[in-house]
Amino acid sequence: MPSEASYIGAYWGNQWVSVEWAGERLAGFLAALADIDRLLGTWFEKGHSRASALMMPIKADPDSLSQLFDRDRHRRDYSESVGFRVGMWNGAQPEVGLSVLVGAHPKTRAFSNCLVLDLPVLDERSASLYSPSEALQIFRAVIEAWEPAWATWTTSRLREAQMPAPKEPVVGWLTYLADVHPDAVQVADCEPADGGAFIRAAQTFGDVDEAAVRTIRQNLQRASLLRPIPSSDGRT
Repeated sequence: MPSEASYIGAYWGNQWVSVEWAGERLAGFLAALADIDRLLGTWFEKGHSRASALMMPIKADPDSLSQLFDRDRHRRDYSESVGFRVGMWNGAQPEVGLSVLVGAHPKTRAFSNCLVLDLPVLDERSASLYSPSEALQIFRAVIEAWEPAWATWTTSRLREAQMPAPKEPVVGWLTYLADVHPDAVQVADCEPADGGAFIRAAQTFGDVDEAAVRTIRQNLQRASLLRPIPSSDGRT
């Protein structure tokens, strides 16, 4: 795989939540990340410039994070059904970005509650994030904290190669499908994880290619396992 940035995306359906719930979930998630890698241990609000952002460190406790979510509810275009979001970055080199949308429960709009962790290009500075053992810890932390319908560690190129339908799972280096038993997945490297199936396209990020991802996707499609997130997933 050519050197390119990647991202972890986790997605789930309509779900009303309180800002307090969101703050507690995000605090737990950030604490888990901090235990995994120093690049994921400090976060800042996004600003108009790097200098201004570095003057806005984020306190990663539930109350402070709840206040960040609550502040988003006061934006001009806010309505309850579109939820509330926060965005942050790690203020370091290489850069990592994080955005979370929670509480969305629209009747017609085609988007999902989600978490997106934007990761840097794989190089010497970011190698720890992409090591198989650490990458698995990060991916599992996402799943455990947010209980998504599906999650992926992928790239924009791999996503575009698949042309997924709206809200349909995207296969990546790592893929998670909730409520799927590994026995139903005709993929060599698949194991149970957090009430679903965890699929690995290659042992290392650098070994992932479009052919492997397409093969996995075809197998999942044949088994009818690439189910789009419904308008409502029954969670409240």
